[in-house]
Amino acid sequence: MEVFGFLKENVPLNALGLEPQLYSARSLAAIGRLDEAKREYSSLMEKGNNDVKASVKYDLGMLALKQGSFDEALEHFQQATELTKTPEVVVASAVGYARALMMTGKLKQAREFLAGYLVRYPKSDYLVYEYGGLSHCSFSSL
Repeated sequence: MEVFGFLKENVPLNALGLEPQLYSARSLAAIGRLDEAKREYSSLMEKGNNDVKASVKYDLGMLALKQGSFDEALEHFQQATELTKTPEVVVASAVGYARALMMTGKLKQAREFLAGYLVRYPKSDYLVYEYGGLSHCSFSSL
């Protein structure tokens, strides 16, 4: 059992054969079949390693953000950043978290949050771009 646990946490998504299921869940969500998508995501949370779980949490955060469930989005994005060390997923989740903060009127907190991630990922163009956008925002433009 120890070997399985090690493999589950350290083998890439592709090697686990879960990538098609992740894309299926994303496709279902994109066409509005949310109940089916959530079942796929639940299955992935059970079978996947932490990178898979982080991707699922990111996707669920984006769904919650689009549906206006900002507190739920914050929770999913936070969990995604805690589950993985994969820079792309961490940065995307951090940006999602900052957007959810912004949507709840916490612009200053969103800026400070992203500033912390800029220190950790200074070469991330995406993060620099998003931070720059937040720096020029004001509450009156929301």
